[in-house]
Formats: sequence, structure tokens, C-alpha cells
Amino acid sequence: MDNRKIFIYLGLIFILSSCGKLNNPKERNIISFNNNIDSVLNAIGQMNNILDSSSINEYFFYAIDKDILYVKGTNNKSQKVGFLTDTILYKNEAISFVDTIRRKKFINISSFLNQNFLDRCDYEDGNYFYLYRANIYMADKQKDLMRYVIFTKDIKDLNLNKYKVLDNKGNLYLLADKNAEIWEN
Repeated sequence: MDNRKIFIYLGLIFILSSCGKLNNPKERNIISFNNNIDSVLNAIGQMNNILDSSSINEYFFYAIDKDILYVKGTNNKSQKVGFLTDTILYKNEAISFVDTIRRKKFINISSFLNQNFLDRCDYEDGNYFYLYRANIYMADKQKDLMRYVIFTKDIKDLNLNKYKVLDNKGNLYLLADKNAEIWEN
């Protein structure tokens, strides 16, 4: 066998072995936070109230990535606000959609929710969806492994044509896309 064939075989083995390393812990399919459910539920309720009283439109999001806060900016693109540890982050104009009195609380609650695996919030159809455990590598199973947490007073308020319920704790629901394949390691 010549060196070129050996190189091609080794390359194929490397590619095939690196593509299959997908981690789907069981926590992705159940509600499990670092803090107790009631404190996270309370924080979500407070965040929803802050956002309800803010000047957001139908398409809104905030996200935290590596302790940096991002919000929907101009042209519906992600805009970097700054590090959560920045003591004057609340003064950044990018979060002017929240009134000045509530900005520190908005930052503190978003940080708390991030510590509990809720690192993004999207506003859709009058509801706030919190992206759950999205920092786990998903490879080509991206759509199947996306999980959302939503607080609602009644399950009838959920769009069960679009989502399926994986778990709930009181009025807190863990959702996946309706057609997502639910599997575990």
C-alpha cells in the first residue's frame, strides 16, 4: 500500500470518529437547575414582568455567551452589550428598551437564569421562551436537541402543534420541537 492510500484511510477514520461524539445527557430532557425550581420560576416571572413593561417588539431576544450579554440590535442582529461582571453595564444604551430603574435587575436576573442553564430568551407569539442547556454540543442533531423552558398559567396556552412537552414543574414547561426525535445516550 502506498503512502497516499494510508493517508486517505487515516483521514477517513479521523473524520468518521470525530463526527459521532455527541453528548445528550438526560438532564436535557428533564427540568433540572442548579438552584431550586421555585427560585428559578420566581426569576422567570420577574424577567417576564420586566420585559412586559419594556419597549420590545414581536421579535426580541437576549442571550448570554461566555458571560457576555447580547440583545437584539438594529436590523434584528445580535448586538454585544458587554460582560455581565461590568459594574456599569446597566448604563449601556443597547439595553435602553428596559427603563433605567429596572436595568440592574434585568442584568442580575439574566445572570441568575444563565447560571441555571437558561442562556437565551426569545419573545414569540406573546410568550417568552428560554433556551435550555444549549451549551451542550449538538452536532447534526441541532433541531432534535433544542429545548425550551416556558412559564405559562395553562398548558392550553402552549402551541402543541409546534412543540411537545417533555417535562413540567407546576407552570414551568420543558418543550422540544414537535417533530424532534427524543433520544438519550
